[in-house]
Amino acid sequence: MPSQNVNQMSSDILAQAADWHARMASAEASEADWLGYTEWLEADPRHRSALDLVEQADRYAGDNAAALKLEIDTAVERADRNRVVAFKPLSGSTISRRGIWMGAASALAASVAVAVILRPPEKRAPTATQYATVVGEQREIALADGSRVTLNTNSRLTVAFADDVRQVSLDQGEAFFDVAKDSQRPFLVNVGDQQVRVVGTAFNILHHDGAITVAVARGIVDVETRLASGANPPHARLTVGDQLHHVIGERSSTASKSDPAQVASWQSGRLVFVDAPLADVVSQINRYFTPQISTGASPLGDIRFSGVIQIDDPQSVVRRLEGFLPITAQTTSDGFILSRKNGD
Repeated sequence: MPSQNVNQMSSDILAQAADWHARMASAEASEADWLGYTEWLEADPRHRSALDLVEQADRYAGDNAAALKLEIDTAVERADRNRVVAFKPLSGSTISRRGIWMGAASALAASVAVAVILRPPEKRAPTATQYATVVGEQREIALADGSRVTLNTNSRLTVAFADDVRQVSLDQGEAFFDVAKDSQRPFLVNVGDQQVRVVGTAFNILHHDGAITVAVARGIVDVETRLASGANPPHARLTVGDQLHHVIGERSSTASKSDPAQVASWQSGRLVFVDAPLADVVSQINRYFTPQISTGASPLGDIRFSGVIQIDDPQSVVRRLEGFLPITAQTTSDGFILSRKNGD
């Protein structure tokens, strides 16, 4: 339950929360709806608290509709006598889910004891399951909620689903998430010092070399610092084509644009680079192979690369780099050492 006292929550805000909850639960929710929804959430800290109350009412209503209807009707009758809110009691032998949300919202605003607060449903303790890949391996995982996760090379993912939240942790490596929509159970990804929050969308996360990169292929993604002190941790909302790069431990992040179609190009064995320093290119390639590529002591910091590298075998990758850039490669027992070509 939110810590905010429901006495301080206006019926207007709770009604707005119920309306947004109903709208976003619909399969017809549009991109404009998602934008409006996230703007509403950010406009006032009370909005998220109100939404939490409505979502709890909805979860409770699934198995307790009749009991909740009786308690809401009683609460509304009491509120009406006190002139706290004007609300028409529910009628009929059936009760709509949205009617329950609206009734619960108004009743809570009147500070009455609604069952969603007094008797919340029992929550199952989440069971953690770990998935991992070795160097050079990719793996597709079907989660219990219908979401799909594709793990890239040398990655580790922990999944812990509960009744009210779908929580995973990308401990290292890279993963593409295609999240099944469930407005009652947000999907949270903990990665480094950041937390990614979605309802239903598709996005890619890279957790490598002390940094995190989040890129959105579909829908809306919220990213915030989960270990920050203070009431307002750094927060960013990403939409299709947005990309966020964050160095773990730093206060700020860097936003940029990416091609949504290339967000998970690694699934087809391709790495896409745009004006990337050679050191970054080498670091990315080294994730896929045991023979490592090194720049040695050669001054190559000014060399940058834009293009596509096919990831098949280390020898072929090195030959392609030699063809694209003013470098040459020497084969060693541990891999390859790059150096600048003579005269360049």
